Amino acid sequence: MSKQPAAQLRKLEDEVRRLSALYYAGTPEISDAEFDAIWHQLLDLEAAHPELASDDSPTSSLYEGVEIGELFSAAQHQRQMLSLDKAYQIEAVAHWLKGFADQTIEAAPKFDGVSISLTYQQGELVRAATRGDGSTGENVTVNILASEIAGLPRSLSLKADLELRGELVMLRSDFEAYNVANPSSPLANPRNAAAGTLRAKDREKVKSRPLSFMLFEVLGEMPQATLAERAQELGLALQHHQIIEAASAEQTVATYIEMLIDIRASLDYEIDGAVLRVADREAFELAGATGHHPRAALAYKLPPETAETVIEDIEWQVGKSGINAPVLHVSRVFVAGTNIERVSAHNISMIEEKDIRIGDRVVIVRRGDVIPHVEKVLDASARTGTETVIVAPSDCSSCGSTLVEVGESRIMRCDNIAGCPAQRIRRLIHWASRDAADIDAMGAKWIERLSEDGVIEKVSDFYTLDRSQLLSYDGMGATLADKMLASIESSKEVGLRRCLIGWSMPLCSEGTAKRLCRAGFKSIEEVSAASPERLQEVEDIGALVAAAIKEYFSRPTTQSEIKALRAAGVNLDCLPADAPVKASGSAVAGKTMVLTGTLSVGRKEFAALLEAAGAKISGSVSVKTDYVVCGENAGSKQTKAEQLGVAVLSEEQARQLIA
Repeated sequence: MSKQPAAQLRKLEDEVRRLSALYYAGTPEISDAEFDAIWHQLLDLEAAHPELASDDSPTSSLYEGVEIGELFSAAQHQRQMLSLDKAYQIEAVAHWLKGFADQTIEAAPKFDGVSISLTYQQGELVRAATRGDGSTGENVTVNILASEIAGLPRSLSLKADLELRGELVMLRSDFEAYNVANPSSPLANPRNAAAGTLRAKDREKVKSRPLSFMLFEVLGEMPQATLAERAQELGLALQHHQIIEAASAEQTVATYIEMLIDIRASLDYEIDGAVLRVADREAFELAGATGHHPRAALAYKLPPETAETVIEDIEWQVGKSGINAPVLHVSRVFVAGTNIERVSAHNISMIEEKDIRIGDRVVIVRRGDVIPHVEKVLDASARTGTETVIVAPSDCSSCGSTLVEVGESRIMRCDNIAGCPAQRIRRLIHWASRDAADIDAMGAKWIERLSEDGVIEKVSDFYTLDRSQLLSYDGMGATLADKMLASIESSKEVGLRRCLIGWSMPLCSEGTAKRLCRAGFKSIEEVSAASPERLQEVEDIGALVAAAIKEYFSRPTTQSEIKALRAAGVNLDCLPADAPVKASGSAVAGKTMVLTGTLSVGRKEFAALLEAAGAKISGSVSVKTDYVVCGENAGSKQTKAEQLGVAVLSEEQARQLIA
């Protein structure tokens, strides 16, 4: 099998983890629609190649790995703020409606904002909290009280203990007015502006940014059954809210969605879908929930917004692995809530396939990539002859080295690993990332600055930084310098697994690093000294991966880094949490098990329970699999298990085995 799907899987996993962390920290980089598209790319690829799915894929749990920021104190939700299951086709909506054929449905826009929970005691606002990881958010009461938020009441007409949930948004008109009034520091887009305002330390900044509250749920003891009735009792407004009777639900819902699509561009707030929920509160509760979403609600995601613009130029950006990726510069255009000036072109094969030229008028779409991409050339017959054909570069845009063409997609790669400045910076940033050494206090901009000045050229240089070096930089105060140094000191406990991840080794994914630890390698030196044959004894490591690992450790620079990191006191040994699990006397000891579907806890957490009982967790189903544990929406892995005659367990049955 081609290595391309595996590499794509690992890349998507890394991107989902990174974007999830940004989202739940309140600093989203992209819209919900873009994130959902990336999320479903990963789901689809895992379904198409179940044998390549990682045990620790982020699809195992929406909230896994999320941490609460340091700015404000943690706020525990009395009732979990779940996500919503999503549908992208009207047929999926019709299927969901059949499960609630006798129920009245409430329909409302899905606001593209920041979820907020508001707690009232005897009708007075006492706490505001972000969604966070769904169980614990961030207490942002001080900023909410400092703001004049339209539609958000400080006091309720009903003197009761209630919780309001909704979205904080910045209206398009408010966003545009703010940018006109603040040309030197404009906001990027309404959604990020709302998230940033919630987390701002500067009270004046909080007061200066107008926000609006869009209600979507009322929790607490009220006699009214539906959201519409509860909102009316409290004197709160609902936007484009509609009650849909059961008898005509399918047709009326379809009409409602079409209506939202038609009016979307004219609304003063951003929306990315329609929310459908069973209106009756008792019926809603009786339907229950998975670990991810309530069963009695569904979000239909609207098609991504598109726009027309002109290709002005092309830039070849260099990543940490040396890939020179094409990024198109386009005439500025506003689409899906953001001003777009740069568009992903993926690779030269895609450019040639779509015949994209500099000067072309194109349709761009914000969908599956961190930055938008070109959907198509608008009208090739309208070309004037001044357009420029794009050709693949022969030399690296960073260091000038000759590029190597790789794979069917004709990816252009620079193999000047040691001498390419762009690669060096990207690798340093990756080492400092959450999944690797987690030097969280040192952002990418500071790493770039220190690298460009030659202060940090390799990973071990992080551990030679001193306070005086940092304080010599403009914009670096004593507090920030001390925080950076403390973060670097903490990162010394990186351990073998995260070190292997942080080094960005060719063909060595996060799963590979985990399996090397689980296979009994105790230190970086043991991995370095292992023969290709020994490496291939590790699950899912074949000849190509083994050869790539050996080649990486044969480099003098790698050996030099090992010695330098050891000398600096960096832990490169396998940490207890990553070590092989000793089999117990349970019924699953020594058994190979596969997890699939949505469980009541994160898949990684449940896998840890099974491993603690002696089970071996695999990402793919084969004749060697002993059990497949299936949660909600198990999909292709359950089907394959049934075809192969592999025992299928529910989560409860699996828990009984390890009890």
